[in-house]
Amino acid sequence: ESGTLDITASGDGIHTTGDITVAGGEINISAGDDGIHSDASVFVQSGTILISDCYEGIEALIIDVSGGDVSINCEDDGFNANGGSGTIELSNAVLCATPTSVAS
Repeated sequence: ESGTLDITASGDGIHTTGDITVAGGEINISAGDDGIHSDASVFVQSGTILISDCYEGIEALIIDVSGGDVSINCEDDGFNANGGSGTIELSNAVLCATPTSVAS
């Protein structure tokens, strides 16, 4: 619930087949692929997430941001609820997703 985690990765910054819950602290990620990837769900309840460089910011079947401060500088999707039937729920949070390139 507190502390700082700095991640630099050539692939995904954080990757799991299960759920990810962020409940505080500060996470700084620079990744070659996804900043945060879950095959299931990503829950952000509080804390600060800065994904300064990535292809896709946060990717999961379910993305639920109910608090905190999330900033993403990405080449493609900032938030990707993959699988064709994914969901994104946002409330009581500060979000910023900026694409580094825009297709014409």
